[in-house]
Amino acid sequence: MAATTPTPAPKVSATASPARSGNAFRDEACGVGDQFVLGIRLFFVLLAE
Repeated sequence: MAATTPTPAPKVSATASPARSGNAFRDEACGVGDQFVLGIRLFFVLLAE
């Protein structure tokens, strides 16, 4: 049981970090972060074109 308790804590941290890194796939779990990242990516894609 001790191994099951610490598992959720690192998972939350791991999901929060990629949100800022720009991992849209990991952000999908968040939802809000996914929209934020996709918005920024779309913005840069439009700028590149």
